[in-house]
Amino acid sequence: FDNSLVGVVIDRFGSNVTIIPSEKTFTAHLNVAVSPYFYSWIVGFGNKAKILSPENVKNDFLNHIEEIRKIY
Repeated sequence: FDNSLVGVVIDRFGSNVTIIPSEKTFTAHLNVAVSPYFYSWIVGFGNKAKILSPENVKNDFLNHIEEIRKIY
């Protein structure tokens, strides 16, 4: 995540979330219910958020956005 989103992540997942800071970004280890709603939440951040793992969730996310792209 872009550092500007740290408050958003804490608001969504609580203050006990594991956050690993970097210079301009941070990594958060999250337990999420993978769903179209979660993917929409991620898409809402544009290029300021990226799913790093697990690989199957990354691939499912890519398929999700590809299906949306196809209708345009």
